Amino acid sequence: MKPFIKISILLLVLVCWGQMSFAGYTDPATVTVTRWADPNTEPITYEEYIASRHFAESFNSTVVYASSALGEMDICIVVNEDLYPLIETSLNTFFDDLEREGYLLHVYTAANNGDEEALRNLLIWEWTTHGISGAFFIGDLAVAWYEMEDWGHEEFPIDLYFMDLDGTWGDSDHDGLYDSHGGELLADIYVARLIASNLQYHGGEEVALMTNYFDKNHRYRAGALRLDDRGLAFIDDDWCNYGWENDLALAYPDVVAVTEPNQTSRTEYINQIQGSSNNRFEYVFVCAHSSPSLNSFRTSSGTTYFYNYEIEPLPVQALFYNLFACSNARYVENDNMGSWYVLESQYGLLSIGSTKTGAMLNFEDYFGPVSEGDTFGKAFLLWAQENMEEGAGYESRPWFYGMTTLGDPTLKPASHMVYDLALICNNITPVFCRGSNFYFQITTINQTGSPINLTMTFTGYAGFNCDPANVLVTIPRNKNIPVGTNTTNYFFKVPNAVAPGDYSTSVSFDYNQETYFCCMNATIVQCAPWRSGRNTGWELIELDRPEVGLPTTTELHQNYPNPFNAETDISYTLAEPGQVKLCIYNISGQLVETVVDGYQEAGGYTVIWDASDLSSGVYFYKLETSDFAEVKKMNLLK
Repeated sequence: MKPFIKISILLLVLVCWGQMSFAGYTDPATVTVTRWADPNTEPITYEEYIASRHFAESFNSTVVYASSALGEMDICIVVNEDLYPLIETSLNTFFDDLEREGYLLHVYTAANNGDEEALRNLLIWEWTTHGISGAFFIGDLAVAWYEMEDWGHEEFPIDLYFMDLDGTWGDSDHDGLYDSHGGELLADIYVARLIASNLQYHGGEEVALMTNYFDKNHRYRAGALRLDDRGLAFIDDDWCNYGWENDLALAYPDVVAVTEPNQTSRTEYINQIQGSSNNRFEYVFVCAHSSPSLNSFRTSSGTTYFYNYEIEPLPVQALFYNLFACSNARYVENDNMGSWYVLESQYGLLSIGSTKTGAMLNFEDYFGPVSEGDTFGKAFLLWAQENMEEGAGYESRPWFYGMTTLGDPTLKPASHMVYDLALICNNITPVFCRGSNFYFQITTINQTGSPINLTMTFTGYAGFNCDPANVLVTIPRNKNIPVGTNTTNYFFKVPNAVAPGDYSTSVSFDYNQETYFCCMNATIVQCAPWRSGRNTGWELIELDRPEVGLPTTTELHQNYPNPFNAETDISYTLAEPGQVKLCIYNISGQLVETVVDGYQEAGGYTVIWDASDLSSGVYFYKLETSDFAEVKKMNLLK
């Protein structure tokens, strides 16, 4: 990714020079409002929503669980009464996890009878009686709707209605949609939703989606589901000049910023977020004109779209999202993107976005608290208190009143989570030559207080993404996991007979009834004419060096063995990616063979040179890159 980052920053300066800003206040008057980008659909109206629903006869709230132990953070959880018994086992695990983290739970079941006031009154009672700090709605529950005319007539779900518990809400024309908000205006608690009942793509089924979500949630809390501590800011043309990637960097200092207008395309978005790219972004911040079913990206070649039905099969590889994207989080729409980003099978835990035009601004008010260890729910509450009424001046309400959180609001970035054990993989050589080695790092974080003995399994696969149907080799190792953070360096010695193509490697182990698993993708390329070599089997080598990383210098090493009979290893390191040529010459300076000629990523490479067809004598090998050239001598003795 190094060269892409350099190029995009350079072009950003050329296109947006003089307009760039950095983390901090953005004048909303200069910001283009997100707009509905789907030419084939329109937002569902309140009347259409009501007509499409079959509501229960009564609200019927029932207490099903209350924490007996003392906790420091009270939260009210409301679950759809029909859904609760079908996912009760998963919910009990979720409740246990929350209580271990210090939450005091007040759990209810309720029906969606279309009475949002009854649901709000329940929260008011919990807030005034128990001082809850937030609420989490799981399943199909009542929705409050609001209408406004500031940017043309808009009707949209408004979860601020459930956050501001001491304000007043009015419906002057008695049409079922609120149209005024007064009294105490500040939000009092955070609120989030998780809805799967209207997700239909890929055979979506509510119970299965919910069960899988809470399994992901538990594995994340246990340290078994991990991506890297880095973020992606993918900001389309209308907002390239605001420096919002710097706001994301408050919470994720390692940010890849894709902001240059001709780079923010559908193709590049997929390249950044798809699992096969293995960029491992924990957080994705996307800015695009959108709808519930798509994100649109504009370049000089035209507008292209990324669709909701593509999220699951890619899969999109991220855990948390900020969707500056019109109506992406409009959860009353079937198969809305905000919910699919969260409920895809492999990744996804939380998204924030809007149910209408507009979205979040003044991102530092959100990412700042996240960087200090606040939950995403609390960070959203703090942002709402600062911005819902005044953050964009007289246009604050049309900008922000549709903002909502989808997913578990009690989560934090992994860097702030407390867990017993974590497994992190680091791919050192995503591209390497046929017959050479795949280098990688394994980091374990053991916070149990004692060393752990276990069996760690290393598995090689044909194809990306560690498909269990394509296993090539499995190597178990007994390992002792010391207390604290420990990094171990390995390489797979890959047989010379393994053909060029896409491959992957997983590392896994079981501990305390959890499976810890990470997957790394790599591509084998043909660096020289293929000859059968002495390396005929897989071998896993554990290195005793304290650290292995990308090299800081480009070097050509002496071949080994030297002198040699028939075969020798030629090794080199590349500090930067680029075009590479490795050539063999005889004593007269004539070219004998071009061993490598092509683009290679930064990293370490070893090439097996087979000279069985050549006569004894002195030979030379030369490595050339754009800014490096070196020649070394070797002796062939037969």
